[in-house]
Amino acid sequence: MLAKYFSIVGYSKSGKTFLIEKIISYLTKKGYKVGVCKYIHHPGFGIDIPDKDTTKYYENGAKIISYVAPDASGIIYIEKDNINMTLRNIETKVDYLILEGFRDLVGVPNIALIKDKSDFDDFLNEYTTGVTSHLIDLSKHNLFIKNEDIPIFVEKRALPPMPGLNCKNCGYKTCHDFYIELIQGKENISKCDNQDMNVKLLINDKQIILKPYVEEVFQKVVTALVETLKKPDEEIKSINLLIKNF
Repeated sequence: MLAKYFSIVGYSKSGKTFLIEKIISYLTKKGYKVGVCKYIHHPGFGIDIPDKDTTKYYENGAKIISYVAPDASGIIYIEKDNINMTLRNIETKVDYLILEGFRDLVGVPNIALIKDKSDFDDFLNEYTTGVTSHLIDLSKHNLFIKNEDIPIFVEKRALPPMPGLNCKNCGYKTCHDFYIELIQGKENISKCDNQDMNVKLLINDKQIILKPYVEEVFQKVVTALVETLKKPDEEIKSINLLIKNF
């Protein structure tokens, strides 16, 4: 299963980090694995400190820089617009993926933290499910959520990534149309057939719609092949197969 996404957006010093801390703490206590991805406006973050190893590796042409410590590890991708790659590496390892920023990421519900009423024009969009503030009174706004209620709200309203298949099985013309209704709380994710698929086929990183029979064939054939390779006492929980340059 892929992680459920939720984003917290707002200007610097609006309280995003504090709120995300509360969300992480709540979800972790409920037994969920939680990941966080933060948008940083500063270009070259992690590779712009003179004489640091990461900077030297970057200056000499490294495209990916990783580090491993006794209790942590990390990866820096040296390329623009690497958000999809970064999120894909996280979303299969956690139950919830909380984003700080990324207000325009397609299909991801968000809560906007408001410092001034002029912020509404900058942060409210079709993915906004709530607003809150520790600086001004928003209690009469139709999307207002109390800070103490937000962790539970995120648990219930976070969504898996939008499939983008446009299969129309949900009754909508596009996945985006369906997700807008989901984000506004007017639909149920159970109407999306893609969420129950046991097999997902991606060609050039684009998911392909599989009919139930084809999905079953893929699952049985690949599983049967892998069964002959695994250790007798090893349980198969998932299989990832990548074919390149054939």
